[in-house]
Order: sequence, then structure tokens, then C-alpha cells
Amino acid sequence: MPTLHALFVAIDAYPNPKHVLEGCVADMQQFHLYLDTHCTKMGLAFRPLVLANEEATRDAIIAAFQHFQAAETDDQCLFFYAGHGARCESPEMFWALEPDQKTESIVCYDSRQPGGRDLMDKELSYLIWTAMQGKSMPLITVTDCCHSGRLREIIEAEPLRIRQIREVGAATPAESYLGFEHYKKGEDGQVSPPQARRVHLGAARDVETAKEVNVGGASRGIFTYCLVQALEAAGPLVSYTNLMNRVQMRVRANIADQSPQLETTFAADKNLRFLSNAVSAGPVTYLATYDRNLGWIVNAGAIHGLSVGDPANLTLLELVADHTPITIMEVMPDRSRIAGLDDRDKSKVYLVVVARHAVPKFEIILTPDSDPAAIMALQQGIGQYPSDFFRLGTHSEPADFLVRAKDNVLSLHKLQDDRPLFQRVPGYDAAAIKIFLARLEVVANWRQILELTNTQSAIKNEEITTMLFCVTEPGNYENNARVALANGQEVADFYYTFENAQWHKPAFQLKVTNTGQRPLWVSLLYLGHDFSITNQLLPKQMLAPGEEVWAQEIVGAEIFRTISLHIEDAFLAQGIQSIEEYFKLLICTEELNTDAFNQQGLAPDTGAASPLRSLDLRSRIRPEKRDWQAREIVVRIVRDMDLPEASKIGSRP
Repeated sequence: MPTLHALFVAIDAYPNPKHVLEGCVADMQQFHLYLDTHCTKMGLAFRPLVLANEEATRDAIIAAFQHFQAAETDDQCLFFYAGHGARCESPEMFWALEPDQKTESIVCYDSRQPGGRDLMDKELSYLIWTAMQGKSMPLITVTDCCHSGRLREIIEAEPLRIRQIREVGAATPAESYLGFEHYKKGEDGQVSPPQARRVHLGAARDVETAKEVNVGGASRGIFTYCLVQALEAAGPLVSYTNLMNRVQMRVRANIADQSPQLETTFAADKNLRFLSNAVSAGPVTYLATYDRNLGWIVNAGAIHGLSVGDPANLTLLELVADHTPITIMEVMPDRSRIAGLDDRDKSKVYLVVVARHAVPKFEIILTPDSDPAAIMALQQGIGQYPSDFFRLGTHSEPADFLVRAKDNVLSLHKLQDDRPLFQRVPGYDAAAIKIFLARLEVVANWRQILELTNTQSAIKNEEITTMLFCVTEPGNYENNARVALANGQEVADFYYTFENAQWHKPAFQLKVTNTGQRPLWVSLLYLGHDFSITNQLLPKQMLAPGEEVWAQEIVGAEIFRTISLHIEDAFLAQGIQSIEEYFKLLICTEELNTDAFNQQGLAPDTGAASPLRSLDLRSRIRPEKRDWQAREIVVRIVRDMDLPEASKIGSRP
């Protein structure tokens, strides 16, 4: 029987009376009870191990990770911690991983005793990596501590208790970290711990505190309390993204300065169902909730492509449960004010989908030689499955894409380009038309995001600086590879090189720096040649003035900021020797979430069975005015087959 192996650590009774908490053990007991019930409903065995108070010493927590060794390949593993969190200066060896040069830790029972030590975040990464060897499921970590409105039942006169020990202290030498001998060491002196597949649910951002509140006469961590509430309300099939959106909305409605976080090793895992390896299917959903200052809001805004629209073409939302129509009254960067829910319970959260996007539609026309039967079938299909992103036009109008329906095959093309944009779809029957239109929707959505912009943004170009580097050492994909700034033209060229009788892929590094005077949030979207979209290289990061962050990928257990690019052999066989790739840098004055942008790509028309990515993602203080901006970075990958002895190195003028 599939089994959930869970390790629970909760500490209230720290030895120092100043550090004592009240709600951690209660949080652990509530979450333990929920998981026990969940496993019974889902047909899972439940194998828990609990360390509470004096049992939760540093050595005991480290030893308890052996609990996961009994897990079979397809079993689920979960680590829960409730207690104090802390921050300290980061050893210089880790600065490439820490934009603010700080590192986080969990405070064990004996951490502040003579000779005691916290369990550092890098050490936790090592323990997770060790525990997950040979496992097919991600390990789930849930931490209700610092650095990881109020509830209506809260006694307002009672101050909030903070799960943070304020003494930060000096940096612990990196060499003394648990498992340091297994960390990746670069020639540049930077070090990173091994990484495992992980889904992390954290109570707060790394610069925030997690709060204890009085709920029904008892102290509770608001994060765990809201997490269990959200799980019970959403049901067992909820995705991690949807779950944490629900938790975040509940917490933010009551605590102004605590923002729960979802982080994953791989972006696609955010769409997994809770404690499952199955992907949550269906359309992108958002959450409607009542805000005491703004009224009813939905957690999507301009940065997600929403707009109010105009009287003739309004953006319309609807409740998933009963299709109640909702209109957008005002769009902000990461949320929108909505109308239509005045008769609803203000204490509840409602699932919402976009019923109609108020965006200009792309024009799709059929080539003159298309089969009449296909034209009729497409017209009927579009009538049955209307799109917000494209419409079937006529040859008298400017077109964005061409559809060719010939010899019982459907294909999509750019204007004046005979190559299909994705794998041809055989047949004109209803099933084939539905598949073709679904793929067309993927392409149109990709184009809409590529063209996402905010012409009214007051964020100045000099506030955020991007530096695109090209690796100048053929075959070196390590972080210490020599680099040069890519050219400043509209498109940066990256060339394959041919040395020592073999081709070497080009590679890049991308650094984003806050060169302004205020904190800003950034996220990087990669828009692949196969119409995939991922925020995996930089999901989101708050940058204080002077801080910087690198786009990074995880390969195996290692973190790399040198990222290689490639053109598939199947393209080369068709004579395609260059392709263009796009990065979209989103900048916002408040926390942004770009997870909803992620989408799988489409298989190209090369005989390949799966999508091909040219980005080589190897299996190796809020301002008063809310504002956002989108910047585009274009790279061209070139493999010149006519010059096998070429000495081209990366980008050139």
C-alpha cells in the first residue's frame, strides 16, 4: 500500500523562558490529525514520527531523517516544523545563492544552549537530498516559523507572538555545515548544497515573521491554522498552487505583513495535487476573497494579462461552483477589484475562472488551397469552442497566422513560412478539430504573454539593470566559465562552436540587479520555441536596493547559473540553423506570482514525439503606488553547419 512517511517537529518549551512559544505543538497535532484522516480517505498508509519540545534537539532532528529511508520509490515523504526561525550572516561561499547575504535556519530545542547550533537551510537541503535518493516523489516540507487583519476569532487586545529568535549572530563557517563534503565547489570559491526534488510550503517570506495568534482561546500559528482550513475546504485533489493561493489569501486577510510562500525545485511540481504525483487538470483558476479595504478581489491583475476591457468587450469572470458572473471594476498589478459577489459569505474563499478575456484577438485565416470540408469543420469547431485569443478571419484582413487544411491534414504557419509551427493534426473530424484548436490556443496564449506590456509604468529603466552574458569557453558550463557581455542589439546572437572535432552548445548567464532606491519584485519567464512557458529560472525574488539575483537552473542535485542553449538535430535536418528565444522579465512594486503562466509546449513537426526546448533545461516595504513593468530579452541560437571549423564564440557584434 502506498505510504505517507511524515516527520513532525514542534517546539514550544525552549529552555530559555524568553523563547517559549505556545502554539507549535497544537499546530503539529492539528496537522497530524488532518493527515491521518486524509490518508484514510485516500487509501494511504500513514507512518508518522513525532519529536516535540525537548525531544527535538539538533542531533535528534538530523537522526530522525532516517525515518524516510523506509519509504519505497512511489511513497510520499513529508517534513513538518513548527518553532522558531532565525537569520544570520551568510558565509561568503554562499553569497551566489543569497541576494541579501543572509541565511535562514530552524532553531532546535538545544540551539541556544552552550555548544548548540541551529539547523541551517543548506543543511536541511543536504538532509532532504540524502533522504530522497531513489524516490520518485518530491519531499514536502511545511515550516511554520519566521523567515520561511487578524482572524475574527482573535482576541484583538492580545499582542501577536512572533516565531523568531532575534539574535542573529555571526556567520557559521561553511566548512562546519552538515554534509559539506557533498556540496558543489566552484573554482570561483562559491559553494552550493545538493538539491533534491522538493515542494516547500513556508509560513512567511525570508524577511518576514510568522505569527502566533489566539484562536478560540488557544494560541495557534496562523499559517498552519489556515493551511488545514484550506485543505479541508478545497478537498484532496487541490494543487499546491491552488492550495497556497487559498492559504495566502486567508493569512493576508488577517495579518498584513505575513505572506506564505510556495517554492519547488521544478516549476511543474506546483501543479501536482496535494500528496500526489498526479497533475491537477483543468483551466487556470483564481481565488475571490473579501478584503476589508478593497472589498471583493481576485488574486490576478494586470501582470497576469487581465484588463477591465470596454463596454463592448468586458473581461468576465465566473464562479466555478455555479457560474455566477463577475465583472472587473479595477485592475491592479497582482489583484483586481470585482463586483457580483455582494450576497456571498465574506469569510469564505471562492474559486474563479476567466469566462472571457478582453484582449485583441489574433486573426487566423485559411490558405486558399484549403479543403472546403475542412473549412466547414473549423468554422463549426470554433463555434463550439470559441476562443478569447483568436478568431477566424478573411483574406481581406491582416492576418497573424495561416491555417492550411490540405490532404486530410491540419497545420498552423506563420505568414510566408511553409514550416508548421507544431505537429500536424491528421483528419477533419470533430476530435481532430478539437485537438487542433486546443494547440492553437496554446500558441495564442504564448503570443499574448510575449506581447504583455504596461505602457503606463512609472518604473524607470535605471531602477532594474539586466546583464546578459555569453560564455566564451566552448564546452564549459560551470559557473566559473569565462563570460562576456552579450551585444546590445535587439537580438543577442549565441553561436555554436566547433572545436576538437565536436560541436559545443552556446551558454549564457543572466543577472538582474536593483540599481534603484526602493525594493522591487522580479520574475523571469522563458518563452520557448515550442510555445512552452516556464518561470523555473527565476520564479520570483524581492530585491532590495543594491541586491542582485541570477537566473539559475537545477541539474541533478546541483545549481547552475551558466545555462546552455541548443537546437535539436531534428530541426537541423530540416535546414533550420537558427531559432529565436524570448525571456520576459516582470518587475513589480509588490509581490508577484507568475506560476499561472507556466504551460507545456507543443511537439514540433519534426517527427519528434515530445516538445523540444532550445533552452537546455537539463535534467542536470510596499510603495503607495502599485506599479509593474515587462521587459523583453531576445536571444538567437545559431548553428552554422556550413562552417564546421568555425571559431565563433558566443555573441558578437
